[in-house]
Amino acid sequence: MLSPAGLFLVEIKSRPGVLRGDAHSWTWTTDGRSSTYDNPLILANRKAKRLASLLRRQPAIAKAKIRLHLELRPRQGHDQQGQPVRRH
Repeated sequence: MLSPAGLFLVEIKSRPGVLRGDAHSWTWTTDGRSSTYDNPLILANRKAKRLASLLRRQPAIAKAKIRLHLELRPRQGHDQQGQPVRRH
C-alpha cells in the first residue's frame, strides 16, 4: 500500500475459524480440524526486505528520493524474527 506516509507491505490472512499462536507458529482450528503453520511474520519480514532492495535499485525511485526504512519492533524478550532472546 502506497500512501503519503510511506510504502506499507500488508499481509492478509482470511481464513475462517479460531486462530491461536505465538512467535513461532500459528494454529487455525476450523470445524474441529487444526492446521499449524510457521508464524507469517518471518516471511512477511523477508518479503519487505526484498521489496525494499528492489525499490532501491529502481531509477525512478532514486530520482524521487524516496527512502524506505523498515523497523519491526520485536515483542519483549524476542528478536526481530520472533525468536526468544537468550540471556546469559
